[in-house]
Amino acid sequence: MDFPELLHMIGEQTKLWRLRFTSPHPKDLSSRLINEYRSHPTLCRHIHLPVQSGSTYILKKMRRAHTRDTYLKRIEELRKACPDVAITTDIIVGFPGENG
Repeated sequence: MDFPELLHMIGEQTKLWRLRFTSPHPKDLSSRLINEYRSHPTLCRHIHLPVQSGSTYILKKMRRAHTRDTYLKRIEELRKACPDVAITTDIIVGFPGENG
């Protein structure tokens, strides 16, 4: 079972009023996960997505699987699925090749 399936199951089989999860990695913000925001009213309208860089070049140097554009497209898809979603973040500082 993957994470979107788990969220779906919890939403369908429990009597929770609210369901929230913490900090998915940007690569894990799949269309299936985004769809859970559309289909489950118990899933809190909030997501916490870390930002490591706004530069595809730096993300590649950091060996991240996503690009700036894929990150922004996922957020756009999330906002279409759930227009009232609150998005919070951590700004993660540090770059490849730093000396100190």
